[in-house]
This record gives sequence, structure tokens and C-alpha cells, in this order.
Amino acid sequence: MVKSRWLQSMIPRFAIASVVLVFFLVLGIVARPTGADLNVICSNNLDSCEALAHSFEEKTRTKVSIVRLPTSEALAHLKNVRYQNDFDVWFGGPTESYVLADEAGLLAASNVQGLSQTWVGIYGGILAFCVSDSIDAPQSWEELVRTDSISLAAPNPATSGTAGTMLWVQYLRIHSESEMNRFLQQLDQKVSTYTDSGIAPAKLVARKKADVGITFAPYCERERVRGAKIKTVYPSDGTGYEIGGISRLRNAPNAELAEKFVQYAASDEGQEISARSALQNPISPSLPNNLKNALDTVNAPVYSDHISTSAHLRAQLISNWIRQVRNGQY
Repeated sequence: MVKSRWLQSMIPRFAIASVVLVFFLVLGIVARPTGADLNVICSNNLDSCEALAHSFEEKTRTKVSIVRLPTSEALAHLKNVRYQNDFDVWFGGPTESYVLADEAGLLAASNVQGLSQTWVGIYGGILAFCVSDSIDAPQSWEELVRTDSISLAAPNPATSGTAGTMLWVQYLRIHSESEMNRFLQQLDQKVSTYTDSGIAPAKLVARKKADVGITFAPYCERERVRGAKIKTVYPSDGTGYEIGGISRLRNAPNAELAEKFVQYAASDEGQEISARSALQNPISPSLPNNLKNALDTVNAPVYSDHISTSAHLRAQLISNWIRQVRNGQY
């Protein structure tokens, strides 16, 4: 059962124009793209970004450079280089972050499917546990925090968009701030590894470096089809999902080509190529295994709300997690 008041209405367009400010700065140095006709920040699975870029290169006889950055780090970087932007396109990561970027004036509108949109949703994934076959799989969030002697990998809310979905699910599932913080503190005590991105927990479980990873289901399934002895579990007490976005960046050095790349990524052909390479769910209702159809198969509550609402609250939830759960350390 999908507890969403907006997914149906959002599928045709997936565009929005409201925002909040991100509150932390990216740490470290971001690699600068060089020698390419188009420069893309990738906050999606790298295989997905590269597959789409390769197809676009063949069609346009151009060269595309890909730089991988987790969602929140990408957003912070773009805020820092607002007027000296080296990148043309941002591809991947939950669209809540695109809402924040749009508020900060970092995105430029593209003409997609006859609409002028600052960002477009092109793929999706459902939050899940990625579990090693060597253990009895926890079936719920509450069972996860009660399970002893497991190694748990989770994305870091300070850097990962996946973690933002994780916090949002707890907020909607528990209904009480004090009880939510209590649960998050219990979960924090179970986490043996926080990862910068939401992709990494699935990789750690696949490599037997963790027993359970909190991640989006496609990342776990991708490792499973590659031979890892793992399985995907949707927590029976509730889950959520992401809609991954793409946008042309304001002050893009190669704006015309960036517009074409965004249009191609949002087309059925582009969505199919990028989603297939990472076993994600495309947004387009005309494509098989689209996100809506995938959500209909989940035998658990699926929590969601309007993207602008969740974008505003997720920033607060991340701040709350840093302050109340991690005592200012992350």
C-alpha cells in the first residue's frame, strides 16, 4: 500500500519550483572536468551515468566527462561554485535535493516534453535492507535494531540522499519526535559503518564486509545478479522511495549541449538505458517495470509526501540527526 498523496499527479511532469537552503559545506576537493564537450556530476550509480553518457556520445559525436559525487556533497559543491561553475548537468540523487538547489538558484530550466522545467524525475528506487544470505534477515526496522551480533552498514545523512529517505521514513512511520530520536539512537548504536553514498552499503554486503546494508533496492539487486549471495528485504513496518532527478545547471559552460543531454535523459530511450544499467525503475509509465508498478508490488506501507514538503523537512531531519543522535559529530 503506497501512502502517497502525490505520486500519481507527479508522474506526467515531475517538476517543481520551491526550495530551502542546504546547511553544510562539502569537505575536500572536487575533481575538475577537463577535455570534454559536456561535464556531468553523477549522483546516481556510476554505471547508469556512464551508460547514458556513452549512448549520448554515440548519438551526438561528443565527449562527456562524468564526476561521481554523493547527492549532498554535489549540492554543497554547486553552492560553493555558484558563479564559477565547471559543470553543465547534475544527474542522479533524490529530487528533494533538486528542490533545494532550485531555491538556491543553481538550476536552469530545460524544455522537456513541452514543459519548461528546472529539474525532471527520470528513475526511481525503493528503500530496502540488503541482507547477506548467511544470516536470518530482519524483516522490519524494529527487528533490525533488536537483532544482535550483526554488522550494519548505513548511508551517512550528512552526505547521502539515500539517508535522507531513511530519516524521512522514520519521521512518517513513528509520528513522535522523541520516539523517532529514540529509534534513531538505537539504530546508530547498531551501525558499524557509515558510508558517504547510498550505493556503498550494498557493495559492502556483497563483499561480505557487512551483514545488512540500508540502501535502495536496485543497488542490492545489481550486486545479486552479479553473483553475490544477498537478498533484498522491504521492511514490513514501512519504507519509502526516491525519484532520481536530472537538471541543466545555471551558468553551465556548455548550455546548449546540456539542454540536449537533459532532454535525452528524460526521453523513454534515455530512461530505459540509464535504468536498465543499474536495475532501477524508470519513471515513464510507458516503460515496463516503471516506479509506480514496482511500488504496487511492495507488501509493506510505502510512505511519501509532496516533494517540496519532504525537501523542507529532510533538511531539518538531517540537522536533528547530527544534533540529537550524533551529538554534533558525523
